[in-house]
Amino acid sequence: MNIDSFIKKEYPHTFRNGVYFFTQPPEDIQSSKPHNPSHSERWSFWRKENFSFFKKELSLIKDNAVVIDMGSGDSFIKDLMKRFQYFAIDFYPYPGVRVVSDLNIDLHLQDNIADVIILSNVLEHIAEPNKLLEECSRILKSDGVILG
Repeated sequence: MNIDSFIKKEYPHTFRNGVYFFTQPPEDIQSSKPHNPSHSERWSFWRKENFSFFKKELSLIKDNAVVIDMGSGDSFIKDLMKRFQYFAIDFYPYPGVRVVSDLNIDLHLQDNIADVIILSNVLEHIAEPNKLLEECSRILKSDGVILG
């Protein structure tokens, strides 16, 4: 399944290079190098623990599940996503991001589409985290989970 069927296209957007843009990304961001698993030995203790948490939790999720990573950035957990239908959303078009959107406003996604929503290191950057959680609840399937 591709992201096209998940998007509410009635909202103003542009589509460039396979990415949906619902907001203009900031121009003062510099993308870091994408995660390279061979560099994980340089991760901090916290980063290693966070990776272990996601590895364990995602091992419980069925293959081909729809996983939406909100505020993914360059995503240090991309390597764990190969067996899922993975869609990254961020306010900046980092490598692998499929939807550029402000997570402080309504998400332009259909209802009940996600098996898993990842909110790793994102809620502290949101003006109204409860609003984002309500939106996540709307797009999450009834038996879905949020990992953060």
